[in-house]
Amino acid sequence: MSTSPPDRIDLKLATHRILSEVAAEHDRAIALYPDSIRLPDGTGETGARQWSEDMARNACNRAHREGRLTHAHVFEEEAMEVLNARTPEDLRKELIQVAAMCLKWVLDVDGRTT
Repeated sequence: MSTSPPDRIDLKLATHRILSEVAAEHDRAIALYPDSIRLPDGTGETGARQWSEDMARNACNRAHREGRLTHAHVFEEEAMEVLNARTPEDLRKELIQVAAMCLKWVLDVDGRTT
């Protein structure tokens, strides 16, 4: 197995394939839950959520400092930021960050299994 990073074309093709899988999963979710198209966000800071975001950020930073950072650490921190987003603009920004993190994680998983 090669440990060199994928070239840009391979990365674009892999990203396109993964995003196609995400789109197909979205279509399945809409078919399964057609009333879920316009659900409320349910986000915004609460005491418990802010505490959870702080804990996730601290755990992520500590794991990074100690050289044991995982995708799970980063995902948890980013997900908590989504749940605490107060404005539609902040929510969109945080969701894009989670999507990018998830894409990187899937690419890493695929790189280990192909």
